Amino acid sequence: MATEELRLADHFPLVHKSCKKPAASFFECFSEKADQPPEGDAAAARKGLAACAGLMADYDKCMSKVPARPLIRVQEEYRLAPGAKR
Repeated sequence: MATEELRLADHFPLVHKSCKKPAASFFECFSEKADQPPEGDAAAARKGLAACAGLMADYDKCMSKVPARPLIRVQEEYRLAPGAKR
């Protein structure tokens, strides 16, 4: 049985004004579930995405419906560092 690997969409971490609620729900869940434990866990992000897959789908669906609207910036911790690759 092949399973598709969960990945963050190219629009992550951008948020349209009309998508604030689903984005906030997903970001909150992902921040909580993908948190690195003190002993470290290489799969923490993957586990976080799996735990929040439904909320991520809602966020992605909303973002795909309104691509022409102006974007707003999200909290600092969700932004890519300067020079970081996607």
